Amino acid sequence: MAVIIGNACIDERGKASGGNAGDQTGKEVKTQVWYSHPWHTVFRPNSSKIADIIAKTMEDACNNKNIGYDQSQRTTLYNLASKNAWNIKNISSKCETDCSALVSVCVNAAGITVSKDMYTGNEEAVLKNTGKFTILKDKKYTTSPNLLKRGDILLGNGHTAIVISNSSKTEVQKPKTEVIKAKEVAKNKLKQYEGTYVTLKSVNIRDGAGIRKPKLTTLKQGAKVKCYGYYNKSKAGNTWLYVEVVVGSKTYIGYVAYKRLKKK
Repeated sequence: MAVIIGNACIDERGKASGGNAGDQTGKEVKTQVWYSHPWHTVFRPNSSKIADIIAKTMEDACNNKNIGYDQSQRTTLYNLASKNAWNIKNISSKCETDCSALVSVCVNAAGITVSKDMYTGNEEAVLKNTGKFTILKDKKYTTSPNLLKRGDILLGNGHTAIVISNSSKTEVQKPKTEVIKAKEVAKNKLKQYEGTYVTLKSVNIRDGAGIRKPKLTTLKQGAKVKCYGYYNKSKAGNTWLYVEVVVGSKTYIGYVAYKRLKKK
């Protein structure tokens, strides 16, 4: 699958300035397949959340026909957006931008403050000074789309753009989760217990079978847990399923009383 980028390109007459406000052709601010500008630097956001906002803002700009290209009026979009909480979808006045001014809008929308006066000549220094980007200059990033990720900012001599789709060859890292596992080994297994359950009310997932076993964490009512059929009996003879559940950035593997669960 091709890598798609978004950028402000040229006005409706094929010139850098002097045209009418807004996107007259649908191609002044647009998405397109990655091409070799050539690019010399890739700025990769240190946060995946920031990267997604940067890319989404570029997508919104490319889809808003009120936003056109004009270097002589390059900050009119910035001025409108800064008063609109950077909500590009809601820009309803005809306005203009250029490639670097549009990148500055996208970066500000992600909560990173940069000046409307950023241009391709100082963009590297400006973005570096924010401390929010990893700077990639190796040719494997600048001369091929294969390692690019959504939210990457491309910079070349006289032009800049934003990547809005991941390369199919880019390995998207899944957040690592801490695993907290009960010490008590599950000795029994029945196929009838296999499946996904929801908690009937707020319950504790424990280090072993029984209400006197140490609590690993508390699960809210309606929490989904997975059981692979394993269970133990408490001293009182009650069944406790050995389940797995993800809570935030942690995965808990422990025991929940069977009577506190409902199979989905």
